[in-house]
Amino acid sequence: MNINKPCSQHFTFNMLFHCGETWQHIQCSNLPKQPKSWLAYRELTHILDQLVQEFGPVSLTYGFCGAELRKSILAYPSPGVAPTLDQHAACELNQRGKLVCPRQGAAVDLIYPGKNSYQVAFWLAQNTPGPTHDHSLHKLIKSRSVERLQVRF
Repeated sequence: MNINKPCSQHFTFNMLFHCGETWQHIQCSNLPKQPKSWLAYRELTHILDQLVQEFGPVSLTYGFCGAELRKSILAYPSPGVAPTLDQHAACELNQRGKLVCPRQGAAVDLIYPGKNSYQVAFWLAQNTPGPTHDHSLHKLIKSRSVERLQVRF
């Protein structure tokens, strides 16, 4: 599969799998092994495409997190990730053959520089089904320097 070919109107798998500070630094192999993970990220683009149509181009700060990338992130003193909860591993399996995150689905973290994250989150909640199909959002993350939104499917 060519990960540089569009998987939606505005995204390629390359954009979803090879983003974020840690990946940019180490540039490890970071492709899903499970077909369901590819499908989950493809489904997530339906929501992301709607965001781009409403607010313009988005900056993805964290996308798919495979085993090698996860290992690199967890080596940091304060990694700030929760692989069993955050859906960035999608439907990938651990070494014991169990789902890394039992929630399955897919997630990306994103920012819209210069835009109010609460406004973007509110728009998402009103205009997309949300992860539990009840128009809810899971996370608006405030860090030291930036607000970023985590979108899950």
